[in-house]
Amino acid sequence: RLEELEATLTSRGAMHWLQEHLIAYYAARGQESLGNVEQAVADYRLSLARCPNFLWGIVRLAQLRPDELSASEQKLLKWQRRLNNPIGFVTKGLQWLDLEATPERVTTLHEPVQCMFAMLCTDDFNNSKEWRAVFQDRRGKVFQKKLLERRMSGKLLTTRVGELLLLPIPVLPGIDAASGCHRSLQDGDLTVTIGSCATRALSLQLRK
Repeated sequence: RLEELEATLTSRGAMHWLQEHLIAYYAARGQESLGNVEQAVADYRLSLARCPNFLWGIVRLAQLRPDELSASEQKLLKWQRRLNNPIGFVTKGLQWLDLEATPERVTTLHEPVQCMFAMLCTDDFNNSKEWRAVFQDRRGKVFQKKLLERRMSGKLLTTRVGELLLLPIPVLPGIDAASGCHRSLQDGDLTVTIGSCATRALSLQLRK
């Protein structure tokens, strides 16, 4: 029983189990299947208290009580649009859901762009590896940005299953290209590759 598992884990007096939010989540799914909506909502809330960026829990709450989502939860909910159509798996346990670039169209070399990478933890993955986003125009690689640096102050950063990782990366396409590959950018799409996954980032329409 999930209640017994939680009691066992919390009675040890040691570190909390990293994935303890899943206990409340699966308890909520069970309550929901039985039609016990109030208890299901309470359990989903408990799972989110333990993991505020828990996208799976937010999606279920949005189905049961959409008017009760907080402003921050509503902002996270928009990323559910790619749950069934992600860009791909960067590695086992780390899914690349989407990329948003603001603005999506760049017309000057010095124009700043904010790239928001949305990643979903679906299982344990290699925490010690450093991941980089490689930007390419139609002539090839132009620059790269550090995306995930798993070691910080000698400790491994950790993630929770179902947790949404939002990674903002500032980009200056023209400047980054000049320093990265010592050439100018070509008009057209600027794409991004992480591991074996790739997607369009933004459009380059540079004024001559």
